[in-house]
Amino acid sequence: MAIHPTGRTLALVTAGDSNSHFLRLYDVHRNARKETVEVLLEPYTKGYNFEVNCASFSPDGIFLALGRNDNITDVYDSRNMERGPLYGFFHDDPNRGVPGSESYGVVEAKWVEGRDGRRMGLITGGNDGCIRLWDCGISALEDTNGRTIAKTDFDVAHFALGDPYKGEKALVVGHCGGGVYIFDRLDGAAREQ
Repeated sequence: MAIHPTGRTLALVTAGDSNSHFLRLYDVHRNARKETVEVLLEPYTKGYNFEVNCASFSPDGIFLALGRNDNITDVYDSRNMERGPLYGFFHDDPNRGVPGSESYGVVEAKWVEGRDGRRMGLITGGNDGCIRLWDCGISALEDTNGRTIAKTDFDVAHFALGDPYKGEKALVVGHCGGGVYIFDRLDGAAREQ
């Protein structure tokens, strides 16, 4: 579930019959009981049960990211959802899950604005133990897209971005092995707590 930055639209992902899954948008100011858009989601990678772990609108409200348990993040244009995903960003390194436990895939997706204020980036955490930065202005297949900005010993359980200008740490990552990493800068150097 995600709320559009204007507060007018709710995005909700639900499971349906016959392993079909839908993304629905609701206008919460007019009629929250009737969806304004309904989109059948892309099929999941074989061997995974359906689950969307997180959803997030970009600050300008144009993009909607869905982090899936098969380690893929789909990015939609919220103005034309029927078109399908614009991007499919993959965390494809080896799974760093705790042996014998379930894999959770992409568990967090957060939007960031570029320094110029015009470019939009997406930061995701997946079960490859990586926090990755994606640029929606270039192809998902470009070698430089999905750059690893932080890495842990286990799959990512949660992460939080901070504002260094307010004295906050740039990135705090909790992993499924029970550890927490604190990154003062997004240069890959961390200390485990």
